[in-house]
Amino acid sequence: MGSRVTVSRRLSALCAAVATAVVVAAPTGSAAAPAADPDRGTDPLVHQSDVMLTRHPHVGRTFVVDLAGVTPDHELLARTLQGVVNRSEARLYLVDSSPTAQYPGSDERVLDLYVREGLVDVAGRGSLEDALARYTGEVPGYVVADPAVDWSVNVATTVAASRGAVVATAATAPVLDALGIPEIDDVRGRYPNEVVAYWATAAAYRGRMDYKGLANQRPTLHAARDLYVQQGIFTLYTRPHRPSFLLLTMLTGTFPRGLTYYGYVSDTGPEEIVAVGALSILDQRLVPSDSATNMSFHLAVGADRPRAVVAPPDHSGVAPCTPDTVNVVIGITDGDNVVTSIKQFQEDRFWPSPRRGDLPLGWSMSPNLAVLAPALWDHYVRSATAADELVGMLGVAYQYPVVNRDARRFLEDSFALDDRLGMHTFWTLEPLGFSWWPDWYVYEAAAAAGHGPHLFLSGYDNLLGLLDTLRQPAIAASPGGTPVLVSMLPTYGFTSDQHAELIRDLVATPPAQRPRVTFFAATNWTTDVDGLVAALAPLRDEGVRFLTPGQATACMGEGP
Repeated sequence: MGSRVTVSRRLSALCAAVATAVVVAAPTGSAAAPAADPDRGTDPLVHQSDVMLTRHPHVGRTFVVDLAGVTPDHELLARTLQGVVNRSEARLYLVDSSPTAQYPGSDERVLDLYVREGLVDVAGRGSLEDALARYTGEVPGYVVADPAVDWSVNVATTVAASRGAVVATAATAPVLDALGIPEIDDVRGRYPNEVVAYWATAAAYRGRMDYKGLANQRPTLHAARDLYVQQGIFTLYTRPHRPSFLLLTMLTGTFPRGLTYYGYVSDTGPEEIVAVGALSILDQRLVPSDSATNMSFHLAVGADRPRAVVAPPDHSGVAPCTPDTVNVVIGITDGDNVVTSIKQFQEDRFWPSPRRGDLPLGWSMSPNLAVLAPALWDHYVRSATAADELVGMLGVAYQYPVVNRDARRFLEDSFALDDRLGMHTFWTLEPLGFSWWPDWYVYEAAAAAGHGPHLFLSGYDNLLGLLDTLRQPAIAASPGGTPVLVSMLPTYGFTSDQHAELIRDLVATPPAQRPRVTFFAATNWTTDVDGLVAALAPLRDEGVRFLTPGQATACMGEGP
């Protein structure tokens, strides 16, 4: 079984290389990434907000709709209605109280936080029908889609986003007709297949879209459509396993470089490598967001206040890390995914857990959270304990800079935004890690701009089974001397108890054969704070010393 997995991983790597090589031939467009608005200064946070968003609404008196029990067609209508209403003023917030909802109760928990902090005033609650009656006068019309045809919902979303309209189906159009809301377009049956549909829609609507980037959204998943309608974003769908992938990646290459690419791009690990590699070549800046809800609302809450900045910690008392001590850093993964920060981390077993602070942890966070959910970013910063370090996950987007010809600019933007927010550990997922030496130098060149991190974390695990072949060390240093901790073990998907067993193996390893500090990536999908504390805290009695990434930087001293 193990040999098959290794072969599969290496075949995946080969497929990724072939696919990305083909994608190089895709048109890359002539438009450069947008510069910061000179009227708003050169603050990295302002610049990133202008790169990501076209509309910056304020918050109004809020109406809350519970989607428990609604059909997918009604959810599609509700999400696009939210995007219309929240264009000028964020006033519509959606929750799902059903027990089968993803991350049950998280939307209510965040709303309660906003209300407690005086950021949101709830004016009322009701059903989708109540919201439609309330906001009828703000809806100019609807676009009809066929949910049974893959491309239809996304094409309708694009058309609706260009007009400030909602998306309906045969099941929901009568509701809108009864309210006097007119049909403005019907895309059903318009195109023979998804390639023709998306290319033709791009030709017809690209110039009408407020946002000049795009989103990749599964047609049956409606969570993020409020953002696409609010911001005016062109929406398509493809995956590496689909015949359309190459032609739709070529379409992506005709859009401007350096803009945010919303949604998501893959269904499996090997697909992720192919798709992210392709976007990296095109400098499309992926922000995983396809399952994040209420983004059109979150981005407005607290946006008019100064952002909280992580205070520099005092590590002056951190004792040196020596080989005779088992020194371990645990980082919780996937904070670059917007849904992780705004929903999953709000579950009782993560940030609100009473056990948070009992074990030093690195919490992966995208600096984009300060743009897409500024009040939540502030909450994480202000409520962190000394044992919680917010770690900059991937920078301004999920990319592999090694294949991006604009990598230096991408990394300069990322380092500057992390530094602006006070995050000084940078977690990267380069497929070949830092053994790929040319990659080191673009990181160093970007860091030389003055905002470089104090520590790099590299990888989630022994990605593709290649790190042993490349003889990559568990601790390294960049050419400029910045320390790097590399996740060497294939732990993605491990439980807290499995991590404990790996650390016990490390305790049993002779000191001369183990690194001074060992980095483990704890997957957010299979671990949580409660489980990590229960499984790992007892290991302190066996001689294990747990550190935040910043503490590890201090304990390693010069020249790791």
